[in-house]
Amino acid sequence: MKKISHISILILSFILFGCKNNSEYKKLNSYYQSQTKIEHPTAKIDFTKRKNKLIEDIETQIGINLCENGLLTVTTEFKSEEIIFPAYVFKSCEEFISIHNVVEIQINSDNRVIVYDELVDKNEKVSKKILKATKEMMLRKGRNKLLYSFNWEKDTKPESIKLRLIEILKAIKLYANSISLETFNKPIDDLNKNELNKLNEIFEIKIGFDDYEMLPPPKPPVPINNAE
Repeated sequence: MKKISHISILILSFILFGCKNNSEYKKLNSYYQSQTKIEHPTAKIDFTKRKNKLIEDIETQIGINLCENGLLTVTTEFKSEEIIFPAYVFKSCEEFISIHNVVEIQINSDNRVIVYDELVDKNEKVSKKILKATKEMMLRKGRNKLLYSFNWEKDTKPESIKLRLIEILKAIKLYANSISLETFNKPIDDLNKNELNKLNEIFEIKIGFDDYEMLPPPKPPVPINNAE
């Protein structure tokens, strides 16, 4: 009887944990969906691809040259849940567009992350660095629209990329929640549609993808031996 009881408790705990996760991701999606536009095309991100291969795949899905318009809604799957968020694609075209208010995020193949020039170890979460970078950006005059440029090295595992992405999305929402509490005296999840729209006017975000490759560092100069 005790063995059956223990098994029942384990099954119940698993079900409750699963329900909690589903609810959490639904709330996450609810916030980010409020920042997407119905007129923007939707594409699914394949994290086995990167840079120009990723952008080519997105263009194939939506049938649009991203040089013309890089705005879109992105989806990905994480723990059997669909995750949705607004995105902007920088494609290297003839005309270079300078974008301000960018928080650079780079995931290394060993799962370490560089956020706004600060290193996050592979066993740490990126939340604190994302919050710090966001606060610093938002303190600057007239900067209520932020873009989080999201890149990863060639051999980075897709699941590691997704996990880091979820951490980033949660941290951004946490910052937005602080604005919600300050402005409306209630958390994001309790806002009505009009309040959510007003919040998005105060703080708007996009996750950025690009096909720009980092140039290798220059080779050191060759020493010249002076002839005697």
